[in-house]
Amino acid sequence: MRDWPFERYMRDARILSIFEGTNEILRLLIALSGIKTAGERLSAVGSLFKNPFSDPAAVASEISSRVQKKISAPATLEGVHPKLKASADLLQTRTIEFGDAVESLLRKHGKTIVHEQLQLKRIADASIQLFAMTATISRASTALADKSPTAAHELALTQLYAEIASDKIRNNLREIQTHTKKDSQLKAIADQVFAQSKYIPSHPTGVNA
Repeated sequence: MRDWPFERYMRDARILSIFEGTNEILRLLIALSGIKTAGERLSAVGSLFKNPFSDPAAVASEISSRVQKKISAPATLEGVHPKLKASADLLQTRTIEFGDAVESLLRKHGKTIVHEQLQLKRIADASIQLFAMTATISRASTALADKSPTAAHELALTQLYAEIASDKIRNNLREIQTHTKKDSQLKAIADQVFAQSKYIPSHPTGVNA
């Protein structure tokens, strides 16, 4: 390889996958950072309901908030251009579903959530898509409000991206509930490979390299 001019490019490019941490580690950081805040709030609510007479007003407020959330339509996002209402509605719907999914995971796993890396990846992927949806809707709304010459194009991009991102978020959140068995199977296979420190199946020709 050293005889060819692209040798250095190929060698140096390897650092891109580990510089500042791998994508997988960054996903865990994103998920755990967000879940930490949600976990602290859920813990506080749990303590409150264990001893409701310690603060009856707070208990009543929490119950009212949860009931209102279930029966009421979400408030309209501020600052969104009317042409992007459908995209904003998708963002709101997925955000609510995302919050419910995070709370469900915390109730199920508690502190051991840190070991559920496959579930954390789904949470991270969903949160990344939510952030990207928010950013694109915000940018396109500004372009439309300012009558930018590229506003129509940005509107089309945002509407399409919102639908694509919404589908990805919905799929990730659905997998949190439906892929429990598959996750267990995947972990079992990974444990077997790790224990033997090699690719286990034999070569199809009968010759192991």
